[in-house]
Amino acid sequence: MKKHIGFITFFAVVLAVFLWKVITLKAGFIYGDYASQFYPWSMIYADAIKKFTLPFWTRYFHSGFPLMAEGQVGGFYPLNILFFALLPFRAAYNYVAVFHFALAGVFTYIYARRMGACQWGGALAAFLFCFGSAYAGCMINVPTVKLLSWFPFVLWLFERYYERRATLYLLAAGAVFGMQLLAGSMQTALYCGIFYAAYFIYGAGINGGFSREDILKAAPALALTGLIFLPQFMLTNTMAAFSWRSEASIEFALSDSFSPLNIMSSVFPYAVFRGARFYLGILSILFLITSFSALRSQPRHRPMALLLAISVFLTLGKYNPLYVLLIKLTHLYGLRNPSKFLLFGIFAASVMAGWGFTRFFAPAWQNPRLKALKAYSVFLGAMLGLFFAAKITLAAFGGQIIAFGRKYVAEHVYGKSFHRFDLATYLEKVQGFYDNLVQNMSVINPFILVSLVLCAAGLLISWIFSKDARHNTVYHKMMFFVLIFLDLLAFSVYGTGFRGNILEFRALEPERLAVFEAIKEDAGLFRILPYDMASAKLPNWAMPSMNAAYGIDSVALYTPLVNEYYRKALSELEVVDNALGLKEPLPDSLDKNLELVRMLNVKYVVSPVELDKPFLEPAAEEDGTYLYRVSGYLPRAFAAKELIPDMIDLSVKVDIVSYGSGEAFFKVDMPFDGFLVFSENGYPGWQAYVDGEEAEILPFSVIQAVKLPAGRHEVWFGYRAFGDAARERAGK
Repeated sequence: MKKHIGFITFFAVVLAVFLWKVITLKAGFIYGDYASQFYPWSMIYADAIKKFTLPFWTRYFHSGFPLMAEGQVGGFYPLNILFFALLPFRAAYNYVAVFHFALAGVFTYIYARRMGACQWGGALAAFLFCFGSAYAGCMINVPTVKLLSWFPFVLWLFERYYERRATLYLLAAGAVFGMQLLAGSMQTALYCGIFYAAYFIYGAGINGGFSREDILKAAPALALTGLIFLPQFMLTNTMAAFSWRSEASIEFALSDSFSPLNIMSSVFPYAVFRGARFYLGILSILFLITSFSALRSQPRHRPMALLLAISVFLTLGKYNPLYVLLIKLTHLYGLRNPSKFLLFGIFAASVMAGWGFTRFFAPAWQNPRLKALKAYSVFLGAMLGLFFAAKITLAAFGGQIIAFGRKYVAEHVYGKSFHRFDLATYLEKVQGFYDNLVQNMSVINPFILVSLVLCAAGLLISWIFSKDARHNTVYHKMMFFVLIFLDLLAFSVYGTGFRGNILEFRALEPERLAVFEAIKEDAGLFRILPYDMASAKLPNWAMPSMNAAYGIDSVALYTPLVNEYYRKALSELEVVDNALGLKEPLPDSLDKNLELVRMLNVKYVVSPVELDKPFLEPAAEEDGTYLYRVSGYLPRAFAAKELIPDMIDLSVKVDIVSYGSGEAFFKVDMPFDGFLVFSENGYPGWQAYVDGEEAEILPFSVIQAVKLPAGRHEVWFGYRAFGDAARERAGK
């Protein structure tokens, strides 16, 4: 432990600086997708875990939703269970993220050291991976942080296997990979599998040879991975079949590819208006180049270089004809965003930079160091040239660039299955994209100035080190660390997936308090409908899925795996977002869908604009937020003579004995042969029992019903994700 005290101290300080407000519970990851997904979902999850159950179903959004099947909540992930079971919710929500940052740093350090890095180099690798663009970039969420933190540990296990050829190490790797698939970002975890396979095969080949014996030893590990992942796979596979992803096209699969022009983000990350960034700090590139120059003499480092090459190859997506062909052959159209492959390239580059740091300061490495310095100077010069050439091009050919952009969106964006907006909207976005790009590349922009200063510092350092070979003291190592630290600290300010998503918890205090209290004072069982979500003017408690954090039921939801039959039924209302965006609802959307709105137990409509509808009664108003009561709304359960809206009979009283997430018990005295309608999303897995006998669930629009003969009945509905409900509970 003593020989690692330098790393422990350094990384503890780094975590404190970057995550101080998160550690002290003053703030958390609650902005953007965190507010609309991870925070409220984690709150539901934490409540269930403390009751020794799992949230297979939640009542709070989508008129009922199979939360565990969505996957991103990471319900089966062991560390989620541990943290949320033992700690208060906010502490668990924050500390599980901090713990995985620490875990990623420790595992990266251990792996880098095993592969030959000194303590300085191992610390640099850990710092770059955790606070470069892998985690601090704009495409990362906490579930991805959780699964990626284990990636270097699996590689370490592979290295131990090469040394002893013991199956135990592969079984451990299989178990960890299974856990990664449970962490909440299955697409990225599946990508892990690609890189594990490449690393394992190539690494075994240069460490004694890859043989049939290695395959036989790996088979039980893969079986263990599948066994661990099976429960989540069963749930998510069912949900995916009901989602839009099952209908996705190749254009969807290739969206958000990493543009070759974005390589400029390695030096000018702020200049890249959108898309993934490849950034480790400008001075870190010197050590990455140094590592490449040593590959010939260090064959054990080549698997990492292979991972970097595969990452760049795959992340190009639509800009890579071979990748396009691969997607067409495999039909993996539901997995979009090839730029996520870049995560593994950033890890590889971070580790290689750590190795390069060790090599660069090795006393007997003078000549290779000079070559690395020269290559680094050429690279910086090329990036500076590219940056200023891009600025000149934007200024000189602005009209032509905008015209090309408009032609491109008209031919390749507008009208595609996953682009929902009209042509005018996309044409307007072209102009906005151009304007923002020009602004982001302004030399008076403080972040661009930082990059230019660091480029100048890099060139100056290259010149100084080229003139004198004696720059290998602790002082010089510390100088590099300080400059890289300040560089990544500045980058994290606008890396929206990391610090940009940290907000103080006071942001969760309910907005438009008068309207909120009007909702909370109603003790009845009802749902709300947030009108015009696309306006972004609704209060926080009305937005999905944040409504759950305030104990409010809603018909709305935002998730890539939203049930497509439900989304289509409510499509005109624009309250269900399958990650393809929402438009403004049509003025008559409420009128045309009034019967469905009533059947979904919607009692209140929350709107940022005044609505003049005969079926809406004003209930409250504050600062441009209007609350309307829906006249004639239907209860959570009601009787009907036939399964058509005109045959609903509200004179029949349905007693709600109990109702909660995934279970409901009703008593009803039917004066006629008819149906009991349960206003809950009719997703597969629901079962019903009438007077203790199993009954067939019938669809009624997007909700569910059972047929009842005249007379008194006890009806139980229950959601069972894995098989039959316990019959003894049906009659209770």
